[in-house]
Amino acid sequence: MAFAIAILSTLVNARAFAVFPGEVAYDSIPGAGLGGYGSAVNFEIGQKVTLAGPSRAITFLEVRMRLFGDSLPNPGQVQLSLYDASGPFNFPSSPGPLLWQGPAQTYQFDPQGGGCCGAAVVGAPVPNVQAPGPVVWSIRQTSEPADFLVSAVGNGSPQMGQPTIGASAEIVAATDGMWSVLMDPSTLSARITVVPEPGMAALAGAAIAVGWMARRRATAYRNAA
Repeated sequence: MAFAIAILSTLVNARAFAVFPGEVAYDSIPGAGLGGYGSAVNFEIGQKVTLAGPSRAITFLEVRMRLFGDSLPNPGQVQLSLYDASGPFNFPSSPGPLLWQGPAQTYQFDPQGGGCCGAAVVGAPVPNVQAPGPVVWSIRQTSEPADFLVSAVGNGSPQMGQPTIGASAEIVAATDGMWSVLMDPSTLSARITVVPEPGMAALAGAAIAVGWMARRRATAYRNAA
C-alpha cells in the first residue's frame, strides 16, 4: 500500500509539473526598435507593467539593450530589480517596496543582433517572487566600459509600442537615487516569466490523483467482470 502511495505521489508531482510549465506573462521584446534610453553608471530605469493571466510567481526577468552610438561592444555589468507597484509610487526614494534584486551580471553585445550597433538580452532567475499586482522592473548599469540604450518598442508611439503580452504603464528612472516618472508613452523592452502559485499546482495535482484513482477502479472492475 505504501509503495502504491509513493508511486501515485510521484506520478502526481510529475503530471503537475508537466501541466504547469513556466509561461511568459509579460513580453515587450518583440518589435524593439533602435530608439531607447541611454544609461550611465548607477542610472536605473524601468517600467510599471501588469502581468497577463492569473499566475503571479515570477521566475525569470529579461531586458533587451543595444549599444549607444559607436560604442565598442565591450562587456559590462548590469543589475536587474523588481518593485511592488500595486500602490502609489514612493517617489523620490523608490517606485515602491523592493521585491527582488539580482546580482551584478556581465553582458556581451552581439554585433549582428541590433542593426548597426549590436544588442544584448540580459536575464536573471527570480526565486518565485510573488507579484501582489503591477510591478516595476528595472535595470541599473554597475560598470561603464560601454554605454547602452534600454530598447524601446515603437519609438514613442503608444499605438505601435504595446507589449505583445501584458500591459505597460509609466517609465520610471532614478538619477543619484532620486526616482521620477518620465513623460514618454513608449514601452521599454522586457520579458517576465511566471509559474502558478503553489496552491494552484497542489489543487491540480489533487484533481489528477482523483482521476488516476477513478481510472484504476474502472479498470479493476472490468477485469473482475
